[in-house]
Amino acid sequence: MKNIIALILDLANIAGGLLLAQETIIQLFKLGAKNPIRAIAESLQPLKIYIGLAALGTGLYWLLFHIFKGQSIWLFEIIGIVMGLILANNKINEKAGRELITQQHLDKVQPFYGIFGLIAIAAGIYGLILPNG
Repeated sequence: MKNIIALILDLANIAGGLLLAQETIIQLFKLGAKNPIRAIAESLQPLKIYIGLAALGTGLYWLLFHIFKGQSIWLFEIIGIVMGLILANNKINEKAGRELITQQHLDKVQPFYGIFGLIAIAAGIYGLILPNG
């Protein structure tokens, strides 16, 4: 069961990172208007909320798991939680009945989306390569 939750977190980190870092990757590698990164990100766009909720939920699970076990906290968990808050902010605000994450909050961190997305992609790939890291 823990391996499945870890897999979901890793895949959510990769997919969410791709959504956040799409423009940075295109500029970094000087890709044209038609490229596979944009096509993949556009196909993931309708799933943005679900990817965010999966990253948030599994990140919180692993954070609590490691805190209660007395183990160290990993970067994957923190990335999943923050990315989940960014990607699923509309759903979180809707369920809370008020604006917990305002547009002002998102505007402040928007310049870092590309860097954060690249880190999330790297963390997800690392988690797939070394699953028990």
